[in-house]
Amino acid sequence: MTDQPTPKFVQTSWRSYLITIIESLSAFFIASFALTMYYFHRGEGWIPMGLVLLALYLFVIIACIKRLIEKLSMAALMLFAPIGPLAMLILSLAVFMVAGKFK
Repeated sequence: MTDQPTPKFVQTSWRSYLITIIESLSAFFIASFALTMYYFHRGEGWIPMGLVLLALYLFVIIACIKRLIEKLSMAALMLFAPIGPLAMLILSLAVFMVAGKFK
């Protein structure tokens, strides 16, 4: 018997996949919420800042997709491929409903 303590928590691969997906969907949700709130409450001269926010929004989407491709295995990507767009659609609708309450 060795005197080494047994680990109480062993991280499994599905947990790291789940954390990666939740972080990416959260970043997408927050970026969508910020963009929606800006367009709902825009004022005079909103086009330059709107274009900057749109560029940042596209950067967040590309960064999230790149992170998912790098972190997830091929099997996890095949599982996430049909579920991901549906989850993003549901999150986008939730953003519009939540942001509509702040009008």
